Amino acid sequence: MTRSELDDAVKRIFRRSQTDCVFRQRCLADAPAVILEMTGKVLPPGLVVEFRDDDGTAATTKSTEDAPQGPGRG
Repeated sequence: MTRSELDDAVKRIFRRSQTDCVFRQRCLADAPAVILEMTGKVLPPGLVVEFRDDDGTAATTKSTEDAPQGPGRG
């Protein structure tokens, strides 16, 4: 995943999370799965992603080399 792809995904995730409460909760619960769903790609190993909600809830995820590859990717 390139930096440009990640930047685009973050924008799309942010927009959707503003109107979809269930999606926002999924971002907090499983950020790598949400990014895979939105981009079709996994996070590069070692990348740290943090999602924060208005209520102070935060989730930080550091991707690993053994991240799920999704259907037909592993």
